[in-house]
Amino acid sequence: MPKLKSKSGAKKRFKTTASGKFKVAQAGKRHGM
Repeated sequence: MPKLKSKSGAKKRFKTTASGKFKVAQAGKRHGM
């Protein structure tokens, strides 16, 4: 899977919580940011 630098792609991957933190899967946590 290619790395997505676009923030629009990040929105699909990550779910932002009210606190502003990102909820990501364990696998995606490594190369999520």
